[in-house]
Amino acid sequence: MRRNIALHNLEYYITWPLFARDQHVDSKDLHGVFPNNQNLYGVYPFYMGIESDYNAHGVLILNSNAQEITFGPAPQIVYRTIGGLLDIYFFPGPTPEDVLKQYLAFVGYPMLPPYWGLGFQHNLEYYITWPLFARDQHVDSKDLHGVFPNNQNLYGVYPFYMGIESDYNAHGVLILNSNAQEITFGPAPQIIYRTIGGLLDIYFFPGPTPEDVLKQYLAFVGYPMLPPYWGLGFQVIRQF
Repeated sequence: MRRNIALHNLEYYITWPLFARDQHVDSKDLHGVFPNNQNLYGVYPFYMGIESDYNAHGVLILNSNAQEITFGPAPQIVYRTIGGLLDIYFFPGPTPEDVLKQYLAFVGYPMLPPYWGLGFQHNLEYYITWPLFARDQHVDSKDLHGVFPNNQNLYGVYPFYMGIESDYNAHGVLILNSNAQEITFGPAPQIIYRTIGGLLDIYFFPGPTPEDVLKQYLAFVGYPMLPPYWGLGFQVIRQF
């Protein structure tokens, strides 16, 4: 929730609304202390606690609606949201370093295959890791043994996938991070997301149809520019 301010003082009930906005926070005491109780820069509902035996744990709360956190003197944390899907993830540690590693290696389990988008592949028979970086280079999209000899991502970084479940409902997930990152597909099916650090924003697009997922995704990131007809040609792609 707050990246560079440690809240050790729980003598008062202090509520922090969570919203994504670049604004300053005054990290003072309560009476002339916390006069501006706004969240710092973005919505990151994750906390790490260190217990009396020095074991640590982490909790990540994902929700796309308006939300707020209240700290109390019990000590206690009260989480409120106006609705929507509520996903709570626990990271057991037991050391602070382990908690951060577990958080940064976020593991997602889609309901059922197939899903598309990450690495431009949907083969879940093997554990295949796709590093994400922006570079114009060719990808061999074949099978694993003599297949995937070059397991590099195609052309750009698009950490977005869409999954279609057994009832034909679709959903999409977009992961935003500015650091080096990679995706590993597994046969569970599972998606293992790793990054070396930075801010981690995860957005869910509920669909329920594939068309709705793409409309919601494009409404969020913006529509690509349509190139002029005369601009289409050999310069669009160099390799076949």
